[in-house]
Amino acid sequence: SCEKCGLEIVRLVIDGRGLAQSIAWGEITSALGTELMKRSPKSVIVSTPPYFNVSRARRQQFIRELADKLEPVAKCCTREEEVRIGRYMYTVGPVEGSGCVTFACSPVGGTFDPGCQPLPALRKKLLDKNRQLCVAGHERVVLIVGWDETIRTEDVREAISNIDFSCLPNIDRVYFESGLERIHLVYDSLKMLYALKGGSGQ
Repeated sequence: SCEKCGLEIVRLVIDGRGLAQSIAWGEITSALGTELMKRSPKSVIVSTPPYFNVSRARRQQFIRELADKLEPVAKCCTREEEVRIGRYMYTVGPVEGSGCVTFACSPVGGTFDPGCQPLPALRKKLLDKNRQLCVAGHERVVLIVGWDETIRTEDVREAISNIDFSCLPNIDRVYFESGLERIHLVYDSLKMLYALKGGSGQ
């Protein structure tokens, strides 16, 4: 017999403001990378805040000032180092190669979070879905449908791993579907329970 299923759908999309911030972040880090490569042949990875609140009129000056502060760290670092610039922390670490600057996005607190775009939205939406799935005798499933092709399964899986599901007891499983990939299971409460008890989950 088929088990009863309670299904809730989350449409995950970067809103207009988030998309504009994402584009600005990409443009600024691209220009910053070019500027740093002119100054140092050393390859580094730089973790930055998730967005820059800088007008277009100030952008070039902002990039030069940021490069002035990151350049000494980029030239000398032999291990990952943190540097505070204004209100935010930046992390600079060496990588193999010559003259290549790679950027990563981190939240305001400074810890690297590759799922920085979907995480805040998922935390809020899953709280709502947890309330809506308060039904007994059902397998309670959330299907996340990604409407933005920049959000990939690995981003959602990483975001899910940073969510405390002990506060979401009505969610048994979470799946993610994007327009580019098939449906993936990204959270299973039974597997998590087995893992906490030291079992295999099989």
